[in-house]
Amino acid sequence: MKADELMKLYPTRREVTAGQIALARRAWEAFCSTDPRHIETLIAEDTSALPYLKAALLRHLQEFPSVRNGLNQTEQFALEAVASGVTEPKQLFLTIQRREENAWLGDSMFWPYVEQMAAGEESLLTIQGSGPWVGRHSQAPTRVVRLTERGGEVLEGHADWVSLKGINRWIGGVHLHGNEIPWRWDTEQCTLVRSH
Repeated sequence: MKADELMKLYPTRREVTAGQIALARRAWEAFCSTDPRHIETLIAEDTSALPYLKAALLRHLQEFPSVRNGLNQTEQFALEAVASGVTEPKQLFLTIQRREENAWLGDSMFWPYVEQMAAGEESLLTIQGSGPWVGRHSQAPTRVVRLTERGGEVLEGHADWVSLKGINRWIGGVHLHGNEIPWRWDTEQCTLVRSH
């Protein structure tokens, strides 16, 4: 937001309550926990003191690899967009942002996801061209992103991205690493499941 837009919000400011602080502390502890079920426990309770908390933590849980194909929601949205014909980087980012219920990831945080999916022998995407992903020169479509055959297999659920490539990523306090991981996200049930 611009400074004048922020100034218009100033009269709507509210005092932070003890209940909000207590809920924020519990949320931070759940977020940092090595057991992500603590987040699910928290969002099953009344979080109305912080009205945006539940949606934010639920979206956070959707960054765990899915039980269906090992993709998290950001990766799933990106592959679906490319499969539908979106190949220009800026449009790819805007397409997935439109699918999000709330703001999630800036462009500079999104491109590493794309690069990771395009790296190695089991890549899901190819990137042709060069130039910056972001910045003032990124308006020109100097890069083209395309789906690989393997990417199509994973997107359709015929292969599992984590099993193929492995993972080394922190999601809050949970470190997922290797080809077999303890936590997956079940999109249909909207819950975490233990893998092993």
